Amino acid sequence: KAGITVKDDSLIHIAMQYYSRRGAPAHRLQAYYCQGRIYANSRQYHKAMMAYTRAKEIAQTTDAPHAEGILYTQMGLLHGSDYDYSQGLLYMEEALRCYDDVVGQERQQNIVKRDIGKYQLNMSRFADAEISIKEILEWGQAYNDTYVTHAALDLLLRLYDITNNQDALDSLF
Repeated sequence: KAGITVKDDSLIHIAMQYYSRRGAPAHRLQAYYCQGRIYANSRQYHKAMMAYTRAKEIAQTTDAPHAEGILYTQMGLLHGSDYDYSQGLLYMEEALRCYDDVVGQERQQNIVKRDIGKYQLNMSRFADAEISIKEILEWGQAYNDTYVTHAALDLLLRLYDITNNQDALDSLF
């Protein structure tokens, strides 16, 4: 939460010893998620996915859509970093479904939609990518969110460059 990238699992190991056997499911979910993040930060992606998979099993027994959304987003990012865009896309779509159930998560939804558009683009699903990206561009402009707007513009530029769509490229400028 403090924005510190943690790579050492010594502290989470203590929490894992406790929550692996006791505590509320929501706390176990959070512990496994944190363990996965630490492993991902230290580039131990296999261990990260194992922790996320355990968290996913626990998430199915809880009513915590925001926590599930964060978890599925991270699982999608891990698959995307491994160039498994089809599996990453499935997790991103699941994250989006979770965020739909949480009030006030429009920005997070659009960040996930950005990743969906990016994966669609990388999978050469150009028509789907254009729809997704234009949707987040409209939201970013409507809410004056420069991060989301710039991300959408960057993806649209890549899309129109790849597809050699000069007219659409010109219309952006």
